[in-house]
Amino acid sequence: MTENLAESSLVIEGKDRIAAVQVFRPLGNTYSYLDSEANAVTGSLVEVSLGRSTVKGIVRSIEKKNAKDFPYTLKPIKRFFPQQYAFRGDQLKLADWMMSYYHSHPGEILPLFGAPSPLLKPKEIEAESTEIVSVGPTLTQDQKEALVKIREEEAGKPVLLHGVTGSGKTEVFLQLVDATLANGRSCIYLLPEITLTRETLRKLRHRYRGILLFHSGMTPVERRNTWLRANSGGAHLIVGARSALFAPVHDLGLIVVDEEHDGSYKQDATPRYHARDCAVVRGKMTGAKVVLGSATPSMESYHNATKGKYRLVSMPQRISQQPLPSVQVVDLGEERRELKRSGTVIFSRALLQKAKLQILKGHQMIFFLNRRGYSTAALCPACGIRMDCPNCDVAMTHYRKSDRMICHHCDHRCAVPVACPACQHQPLQFKGIGTERLMDQVEKKFPDAKVIRVDGAVDGEKDIQASLEKFMEGEGDILLGTQIISKGLDSHKITLSVALNADLGLSLPDFRAAERDFQMLTQLAGRVGRGHLKGECIFQSHDPGHYAIRHAISQDYESFFQEEASYRQQLAYPPFARMARWVFQHGVLEKLIKELNRLSVTLRPIAKECEVQLLGPVPAPLSKVKTRHRYQLVAKSQSASKLDRFIGQAMKSFRSLGKVDWYLDRDPQNMM
Repeated sequence: MTENLAESSLVIEGKDRIAAVQVFRPLGNTYSYLDSEANAVTGSLVEVSLGRSTVKGIVRSIEKKNAKDFPYTLKPIKRFFPQQYAFRGDQLKLADWMMSYYHSHPGEILPLFGAPSPLLKPKEIEAESTEIVSVGPTLTQDQKEALVKIREEEAGKPVLLHGVTGSGKTEVFLQLVDATLANGRSCIYLLPEITLTRETLRKLRHRYRGILLFHSGMTPVERRNTWLRANSGGAHLIVGARSALFAPVHDLGLIVVDEEHDGSYKQDATPRYHARDCAVVRGKMTGAKVVLGSATPSMESYHNATKGKYRLVSMPQRISQQPLPSVQVVDLGEERRELKRSGTVIFSRALLQKAKLQILKGHQMIFFLNRRGYSTAALCPACGIRMDCPNCDVAMTHYRKSDRMICHHCDHRCAVPVACPACQHQPLQFKGIGTERLMDQVEKKFPDAKVIRVDGAVDGEKDIQASLEKFMEGEGDILLGTQIISKGLDSHKITLSVALNADLGLSLPDFRAAERDFQMLTQLAGRVGRGHLKGECIFQSHDPGHYAIRHAISQDYESFFQEEASYRQQLAYPPFARMARWVFQHGVLEKLIKELNRLSVTLRPIAKECEVQLLGPVPAPLSKVKTRHRYQLVAKSQSASKLDRFIGQAMKSFRSLGKVDWYLDRDPQNMM
């Protein structure tokens, strides 16, 4: 009885303060609560009752109404967090755009913008601005001209800085940061992978004091404190991966997206946002200048630049007097025939000759192979059965050192079979080469060289960083690894880079395969010849005539773009169409097919009405992952608004799918 009296006392005579709250749950609506303490303002972080749970939420609006007019009894807001944790207006505006564009719930988007582990009492945070403590080097003519063009561009229009590897793009970014901080405005500097961009971080730490760094290795307490410092006022330099974009900075003046083409900017879990695109939107909303930089821009960004949507600024020359590295392409098929070998050729004659010469000179080399493990597949020579993961539709990778078979998708691990499980034939054959086997072969071929292997399958981020730092400090002769080593290395000592199998990614069933291969090879070539020593590169390939490899030889991005664009335009792929992809998953294949066939009948008339091309549903390239069968549905349209309309109508139909799981990936970067 006492509890009922307490609740009724919250409903006062006349108008009550009613707060519309978006909760941190996958729910699309706002919910009304009584602001009995009159503490709520738009953006306040609160805790409210939702069913039997207590959840966090954000106050989106306050209005005065009579609580008795509601058809249900309003609950009061249970708890208010200090205003330090309130969401800023520009944050809420960007969050609303992301909810609309990515068709996501508030509970999926809003936590991106908030501080982790908020305290119930205010915490004293001193508002310290980032200080410039050193002056940059003298600029080249290319750098000066690039700066003038970027500065003269009006705010709100993004700039794409396209410069060859080693052209000095980073210094241009830092000059822009200097000017922005000097004007009392804040900057956000995005890097694709914070732990793998050692050289850029070194330059930033040498140049500025009081950088606010966001990275995945931070504890929740460290991240909360950094978030509070960003929100405390002053001109800050925020540095980090994609999540740093959502920092609550005041008076944002500049956003830099370094290596804007990198796939790490795309979130691979719900909400599947692209930080580069969100950066462009935040810049327009806040009046901040947005600069995207890359030696190998994404097709979308370069297309936007050629059409005038972005301003294109080019830096075609390296800072050093050295030209771009010379590239030699080795045809592995021809090499095998000339050597009269039936098996795989790992080291061509040209590679052996050049590598031994570099070792004699005391120079460093990098060997790139985008495959982990010792062997990439185990086969039975009698019946042809491949040792696949029991949970996924992929071959398991053999690791000889641990004598284990590992699936890189679900992390299933098992002992190496003694005999074929189907026909009992012994022994199995191990095909393909990964970085573990490459390490053994390199140590045999170059016994006097110190070899450092970097492998994301066995190394944590700290181990990777430690290995890279050792190599950059000159402790190793050969660095070998996966795509990790094609990013962020900036040393004058590296004179030879090698792609052991340059066309390895070209066979993937993904329309971006050629683009990624070209970018990776160009970036790999760009790691060498960055100082006074001449750089060389070797691409070993079974398809040396492929246009991605052909244009990577000369680092001719414009020619690659034109050739790739002709194929994309014919097939109506981005950037010449807008795309959305749904992936549907279920443990029972028959159930999944039945539900999707029924759904397809509903969707096709909607697609026709919205003038959207609908492809599928068909099995996804990775048709089974973690025991769940996967199908995909792809929608394409020349119009973003028509595609948006279709997505909205289509997703209403998905409510009838029962226990079939699905997710939406708008502007997909990976079709696997």
